Amino acid sequence: MNLGKYDIIIRAIVGLICFVYGMNIALESLNILGLPLAGGGIILMVTALVRWCPIYAFLGLSSCHLKT
Repeated sequence: MNLGKYDIIIRAIVGLICFVYGMNIALESLNILGLPLAGGGIILMVTALVRWCPIYAFLGLSSCHLKT
């Protein structure tokens, strides 16, 4: 667990917006370029759900204030 409360909230909101907007572009405009945006949104939402970011772990960063 390396994500703090505010990081989780921001990732969940931005991820949801990216997913919805990307799917809207992909489905309504029949443009495949919306799919990477939707995929990025899914990644943000999953990292918020599991409270762990592999990039933070690789870089040795943490926004979580809990010490385990």
